[in-house]
Amino acid sequence: MHIQDELQRTIELHEPITRIVSLCPAITETLFALGVGHYVVGRTRFCIFPTEASSVPAVGGTKDVNYDAIDALAPQLILCEKEENTKDIVNTLSKKYPVYVAQVETIAMAHTMIEKLGLLTNRVEAVSKLLNDITATSLPNMNGRAAYMMWRKPYMVVGATTYIS
Repeated sequence: MHIQDELQRTIELHEPITRIVSLCPAITETLFALGVGHYVVGRTRFCIFPTEASSVPAVGGTKDVNYDAIDALAPQLILCEKEENTKDIVNTLSKKYPVYVAQVETIAMAHTMIEKLGLLTNRVEAVSKLLNDITATSLPNMNGRAAYMMWRKPYMVVGATTYIS
């Protein structure tokens, strides 16, 4: 199977994927929502949702991964996000593993990420259900403005081109 990631790189996969390292909390949570949480063999220390994700071994953070810990897990696929993970991490891991990089800045891009995760994990039907559930529960016409404080020490606010925004 060949799939293009959001950096326009072609990722080649040779077998059904059952061993995934996820280096982005939103991706980890999405995998569990698609019913393939049991495929996740490694995660970041920030991947704490759903609760079941906490039982998966942590391989560092989003910007400071432990390459030896990843190697020990023998992943078939590593999932990253352009904003969350550094170019150096992606390049280093790509030398050994298929690395798919998502990029989410809009609702449409979030839907694309979910669809591609479904393709990568053979969960296309689960994707349709998840996207229908998201659409059914979305708040229509959200025109208000807010500042989302996502971190402190130092304080950080979500920017306009982020997944949370």
